[in-house]
Amino acid sequence: MTNFHTRLKQLRKTNELTQEQLAEYMGVSPQAISRWETGATYPDVSQIPLLAHIFHVSADTLLGIDTTRINEAIAAVREKANECTSKGDFHGAVNILRAGLAKYPRAHSLMVELAENLSCIGKDGSTEEIVSLCETVIAECTENEWCNKALQTLVFRLKTIGEREKAMAYVNQLSSVAYSKEDMTIAVYDENTPSSTLKNYVSFCADRLMMCLAMLSHTTEYTVNDKITLLHSVVDVCNAVYPDSDANYYAHHAVSALSELAKVYAALQDAENTLKALEELSRFAVLFDSYSDDDQCTSPAVRGVEHGRPIPTGETMREQVRKILSDSAYGFVREDTRFAKIESCLLASDT
Repeated sequence: MTNFHTRLKQLRKTNELTQEQLAEYMGVSPQAISRWETGATYPDVSQIPLLAHIFHVSADTLLGIDTTRINEAIAAVREKANECTSKGDFHGAVNILRAGLAKYPRAHSLMVELAENLSCIGKDGSTEEIVSLCETVIAECTENEWCNKALQTLVFRLKTIGEREKAMAYVNQLSSVAYSKEDMTIAVYDENTPSSTLKNYVSFCADRLMMCLAMLSHTTEYTVNDKITLLHSVVDVCNAVYPDSDANYYAHHAVSALSELAKVYAALQDAENTLKALEELSRFAVLFDSYSDDDQCTSPAVRGVEHGRPIPTGETMREQVRKILSDSAYGFVREDTRFAKIESCLLASDT
């Protein structure tokens, strides 16, 4: 604790406390405070949090730890790991993050990102480590961003291995969306809410609305016509929020909905609507594959919002749609000239 005694004395005087007053707060003798300030002895490590609280500073500040330099070094580790993650090299990211944690063992941001990359690798053997990392962050970290990310990673991992009840136990620790930062910001500012907050919230809400509509279409309580209506609603939401055809990543909702629609119409032997669904399906697949990682939306309600690209998984969306088109269910429309145009559109977009 280099120069601890000097910092302690300065902080005491800055806070206008005598040695006697500080001693009373700390539950020690004034002589003990005097010895701390001369460097003759040091407080016990268990007394550091109380000292920091009395002086309204962090323990790191009290101990003279250069947190700025450490935080910059941790950020550099994360950036290097993220370069690997963005290319789908999760093993490379894991190695970088492990090395970072060996140097900065209490870096909660590195713990969360290590847990996320281990989850992407997908080995069941890593579940215990993922749970341990996330629970450590949840118990220790005071930054909401990393606590929330740890909870999210933990919940998804538990869901993946079939531990839904355990996942819900963590979900129940979270606030309802009605009490989210965005929702409260809108409640406070009303029409004066910053446009960037509103645009990002519109994008988030549209994503969740499309997801919920698609999930409803898979439940057994609905008729075929209900299912068709719900699936069309997914596409309608996408087109309403993104009229400039800039749904980018969220175009995957429309792709999934149109794939299901085409299947339903094919089962009904409805050639016209099957072809319409396949035409729209191919259009959204091309849109999904063609946007850049840093593309910003231009549609009014989400103008300036960036979605980023998903982590590479091998197949493009167009390749996945071409597999859909090869299904025998579409044999009754395969000779139609519009079907050939759909296939040509998907192939042309690859060049």
